[in-house]
Amino acid sequence: IELERNARRQPLKANLKKQELSQYSTNTLEMSKKEPLLDGGYDTAPMTSDDERDPNPNVIDITPEAYESDYHEDDDETEEAAQEKEITMLKLVMGVPYAASPSFWFLQIPAAVLVGVLVAGLGLAFFGAQMSVFQWWVDGLLEGEETYGPVYSSADENGFVVLEGLRNVGRGQGTYRWLAAFVTGGFLSALVLLFPCAPTIGSARTMFDEIVDLNPRTREAPFMLLHVFFALVSGMTIGPESALAILGAEIGSLIGSILRFDLRTKCLLILTGMTAGLGGFLPSPLIGSLMIVELTISARPDDIRMDAAVAALTGTRKKKKKNGDMERTDLMNQVFLTGIGCIASYAVIHKTFERVLPNIEVPVFSDVEGDFDYMYILYGVPMGLICGLFGAIYFIMQGAAKGFFVRIGNGMSMCGLPKWCHVLLMPTLSALIQGCIAASYPLTLGTGTDVLIQLCILGFDKEADTAGIQNGDYGFLDPEYLLTSAFMNLLSLAMALGFGVIGGQIMPIVFSGVLLGFALPHYLPFIPLYIAVPCCTTGITASFLGTPFSFILMLMVLTGASGDVGAVMFTTALVANAINGGLGVVPFIAEKRQELLRRHNGGRKETMKTSDLDSDFDFNSEEGSEMRKEITSLLYGS
Repeated sequence: IELERNARRQPLKANLKKQELSQYSTNTLEMSKKEPLLDGGYDTAPMTSDDERDPNPNVIDITPEAYESDYHEDDDETEEAAQEKEITMLKLVMGVPYAASPSFWFLQIPAAVLVGVLVAGLGLAFFGAQMSVFQWWVDGLLEGEETYGPVYSSADENGFVVLEGLRNVGRGQGTYRWLAAFVTGGFLSALVLLFPCAPTIGSARTMFDEIVDLNPRTREAPFMLLHVFFALVSGMTIGPESALAILGAEIGSLIGSILRFDLRTKCLLILTGMTAGLGGFLPSPLIGSLMIVELTISARPDDIRMDAAVAALTGTRKKKKKNGDMERTDLMNQVFLTGIGCIASYAVIHKTFERVLPNIEVPVFSDVEGDFDYMYILYGVPMGLICGLFGAIYFIMQGAAKGFFVRIGNGMSMCGLPKWCHVLLMPTLSALIQGCIAASYPLTLGTGTDVLIQLCILGFDKEADTAGIQNGDYGFLDPEYLLTSAFMNLLSLAMALGFGVIGGQIMPIVFSGVLLGFALPHYLPFIPLYIAVPCCTTGITASFLGTPFSFILMLMVLTGASGDVGAVMFTTALVANAINGGLGVVPFIAEKRQELLRRHNGGRKETMKTSDLDSDFDFNSEEGSEMRKEITSLLYGS
């Protein structure tokens, strides 16, 4: 900034100096033509040709022509400053020379590929085991030969199968026998949190926390993954993305420690592992890298460089660098390594999908699209309002569940019950409530990823271009049921996370957006179905997450939607985020929740300070024991 300011001032200074000098030389020449007097002044009478006196010998000839050489020196300085500015801007645009070191080519790139492959292998093993156990108990607890989920026809000569429908996903087609599996899985997931190194219930780290500080908690990670595994197996409505991100962060940290990389490179590998865990399961590795970049900007908006993250980890201050170096970003260094790891993970995962999953004959989205009218772009405004409202309702429900969680904990603590009773109770109670919801609304069972693609295939059938989903020979999923299922899915997610279950929230919210999109044209008939589904899916997630670009790109790649539909999706995302996040609805709800909790804890607004106690205060006395209980209750409640 200082260089640019000086560069702008140099021509102005030179012009002012030249004008000033020209005026001064003119005055000097006029004064030199006057006769000097004894008192040091000048005679006002002009000199005549007969006067033999010479002009004042002390007057120096400083005409503009005489000053031309000095002016050229300043001009050279101005040109040098402009060149320096150009070099500085070039450095700022290109960033740090991350590929100049041989270790980048021979160590960091192979390490990133290794991280991607390991994350893909362990992620496939994790979710393969989870889906197998989940499908086993869901089908086993149904009556007779009934099964849950998609039904396919026999494969044709090309190996493709046709989706015939989804079995037992309609209203009331679940069974209350599922409660046994829900309660068992919830109890086992709560039991894991009782281990000494396990994360504390209700305060576990999320994917966003990992991106903020790039400092994974290695001792907590195995227990957290085991907790999420039991919760997913039981059929709870939570997302797997946090488990994937934490698994990738741990693998990146492990590889960085084994290869003895410096802290900066280790942080890059941690970010690479998280990108590989998320992007490997997405339709394109580009989406995973873009999503991590968007989350990084949201998590560390002041400085997204690795040097800043390292300085925060080590507690060191920023070193003052030369001009042009301080603001040089390493964004492309991060994108390169995370992209390499994500591509390796994507290749392994999707090659496995081709061998394991059935080859479904998917309809082309362009066949579903009708004639686009640019008036449809304005339809993004009402859809954005509706999606923002759904996002706000979800946060209100989660805040209410969290308040209930705290009140139950405080009540049990006041009754003298040990803390482990509360730890075991809340996830088990959440699983019980979700089991009751899933029995009446089977679409809320699990994360929704096992039936998401199949729902879209059935809903976008060329013969069924109206609201709702024609479920083959298994009935019709009417818009009222889909809308109610979307709401109940958000309620189940809010209950799970509010009651202390560890998990993500992206995939269940995406699934709720799909259900809302298939139901919305029934209530707003002027909105076509092929616009409502992708727009509602994008709008709900973008209403509180700062990743609109990655979600829009994901849906466009997944469905093959045109740029016209993408414009409506972008409008919906902007309006939904402005309503929910831009107006501060989410922080407002969080502040109100904290105020309610503060009132419940006795109206305390100030934290207790150790200076308020006497230096010889005995915490082992009776008064100290009561003080310890009070402090524990307040900390546990917060």
